[in-house]
Amino acid sequence: MQSDIDTSLIRDDTPLRPAVAAKVAFPDGSMTEKMLRGFIRSGALEVETFGNKQYVTVAGIAEMRRKLRERQ
Repeated sequence: MQSDIDTSLIRDDTPLRPAVAAKVAFPDGSMTEKMLRGFIRSGALEVETFGNKQYVTVAGIAEMRRKLRERQ
């Protein structure tokens, strides 16, 4: 899957819209914006809200994945 996102500009703590975060953290397309928003709603993924827009980070996604692994 080809992405037009320059990941060299993205750090682990860079605020990203969920659609962009899904493409960056899951470049194979296995995670979608809708799926990330579901994790936000469930409280599994930390979210920041600025101007009525939600943002997540790659570090937040990594933390969510760690917590989900511990549940198994």
